[in-house]
Amino acid sequence: KERRRRSKMAAPAALAAGTVDERSGGLLKFFLAEDGMDIVERLVSVPSLRAYASDASFVSRLKATQKAAKEATTPEALAEVTRSLMHDPRLTQCAMLGAGVSLKVDEHDLKKAEREGDIAKRSPLRVDDLVEAEGKTVDDARKVAKEAYARGDVPRALAYWTRCLRHRREQGLPDDVYDAAALYSNVAQGLLKLEHYVRAEQAATRALAYVERAREKKAHEKRRARFLWKKTKDKEDKEGGPTSSKYSDDHRGGDAWPHHKKEDAVEALPFDLDACERKALYRRAVAREGQRKFEEGLSDARAAKAKEAPSAADPSVALVKRLEALVESEKRQAIERAKRKEEERRGFQKRAAGVALTSSSSSSTKGTPEGPGASVGYVDERDYSSLVKRRLAERVKDVDVDLGAGANVKVDTLNDAQSSVSATVNVKRGKRALYYDLDVTASWTAEPPPEFDLSDDRDDDDDDAEDRRRPISGTVRLYNVSHETRYEPGADPNVAYMYQLGYRGIKPSWFDGTSATDQAPDWAKGLIDGAHALYEALANAVDAVLKEFTTQLDTQSSS
Repeated sequence: KERRRRSKMAAPAALAAGTVDERSGGLLKFFLAEDGMDIVERLVSVPSLRAYASDASFVSRLKATQKAAKEATTPEALAEVTRSLMHDPRLTQCAMLGAGVSLKVDEHDLKKAEREGDIAKRSPLRVDDLVEAEGKTVDDARKVAKEAYARGDVPRALAYWTRCLRHRREQGLPDDVYDAAALYSNVAQGLLKLEHYVRAEQAATRALAYVERAREKKAHEKRRARFLWKKTKDKEDKEGGPTSSKYSDDHRGGDAWPHHKKEDAVEALPFDLDACERKALYRRAVAREGQRKFEEGLSDARAAKAKEAPSAADPSVALVKRLEALVESEKRQAIERAKRKEEERRGFQKRAAGVALTSSSSSSTKGTPEGPGASVGYVDERDYSSLVKRRLAERVKDVDVDLGAGANVKVDTLNDAQSSVSATVNVKRGKRALYYDLDVTASWTAEPPPEFDLSDDRDDDDDDAEDRRRPISGTVRLYNVSHETRYEPGADPNVAYMYQLGYRGIKPSWFDGTSATDQAPDWAKGLIDGAHALYEALANAVDAVLKEFTTQLDTQSSS
């Protein structure tokens, strides 16, 4: 009995200790393992996962997942944690490894996750490079970084540049502003190579900040050098001879002052600050271009260009031109978006209001409706679809376009079965509005220019018989025609008529889906490309029918 009692008491405790992992099928074992190791240490201890430890965003996500797994006490919370593992292939790999399953995650999987937004862009640094760089001196690290970058191993170069930046900080020393400016500029260039535009912009911005600090330091050193030079010169003049050794200790803790010339008193800079600033500005401009911050990038590119002597070979010149074109294009697109938005707003209003007609008199609305299918009541709706369709069938037969040199293309008949016409007039409180929606399909024929070869030795059975000039035919479809759209080639489909062309009697190699190919004979090219003129001609015919119909309705109302 005592054993059974203890077993019953221990069962809930055991279940509580292993509930989360058991109910998740072991998928959270990697995150909840009690092996005395930190989650990052556990990650580094696995060779296949070691490379992920250099990515700060992933490490943060890993720790957040571990915390969520420990706090999951309900089935819903557990399901949410398990689902979150599926978004990041690296977390999935960790989970499967904890469950005893080896899952391979390659570069293709990670890049796909980056494109789809499931994971943030990964760190360009590699763990092995960072570990190897730890034991290097600054000079050795700078040399290795230069060699690595020269052979295209940018991640390795970044790791060693990072080592150079950390060296003085680890010793508790302030940054060398000159060295830091150059290193951050190099880091920005490396990040640009790897298309890490956000980090590249940050590195270039830091480089520019250090350039400003270097300039301030340079100005301070100049003022200090002038003061020391004047102090030394005054003492020499007062004592009437060269400076004694005791004055050499007045300069920077005992460094001997070698000369008495003013220009020699100013220390030479390690490198050209203007050149460093120009490079940092150029690289930040490229980084901002990659983020589509065109105006900010253009400002940086112009600043970089201003610091360089005018030259066609200067890359900042080409960058300025490119960014100017992108800024103009972005402005045009913004105007077009605003225009489309306004057109959509007006289209919505027209969709609701229809085409306004002359208001009918109160007596006319009381009589029998003029059109078939009319409904009498608060809203009087009259259907004129059949009338409009009959008029369209008559009008499209007159569509004939002269293509020049005796060639022409014309509409033969309206395809009744493939055409859809809806036209109704609503009368509400004496106000009338026309609503219509048309989808018109017609057949067409294109006649080639006349052939003047009247010789009798032509053989229609030879291999070139298909290439001889002859009429071609097809169908043309005009759709998206309604009271809220209009004929405007190239406009947004939401506000413009649309059309399609079909061809019969031509070789497939003559047509690429849009226009004639180089394989088509000249006479066929003229007909194939000339058939597109039916778009405007048919649209004008349809608009003429609608205008005539609207005028007729207004005339009936006034009479």
